Amino acid sequence: MAIDRGYPHRSGISLTTKDEESLGYTEDFDHIFEETTVWDIRNKKIYDAVEQLPERHKYVVEKTVFSNMKTVNAAKHLGVCKQRVSRIRQEAFKMLAEKLADLFVDIDKRN
Repeated sequence: MAIDRGYPHRSGISLTTKDEESLGYTEDFDHIFEETTVWDIRNKKIYDAVEQLPERHKYVVEKTVFSNMKTVNAAKHLGVCKQRVSRIRQEAFKMLAEKLADLFVDIDKRN
């Protein structure tokens, strides 16, 4: 049985203390679950923010960012030039940055 040590929650198994001992794993997984929960919350917020974008902006982000579609192909589908797709993506990123500002810490504010 393969266990993904980096993401035990995605392996589909739950390790009890007895299971951990029998497999030779004695490390505490709490810190991994904590990190995973934080990332899951962030990913959900990002997903929700993308879902709230206007349809064209949402399409451009989903296709050119998440699906790695080339700008020229997205432009053909939308019936616009590739420069317009780039501008739509830029506008979408600006909207997302405003909606998700609480997720990111400005480097200057940390010091």
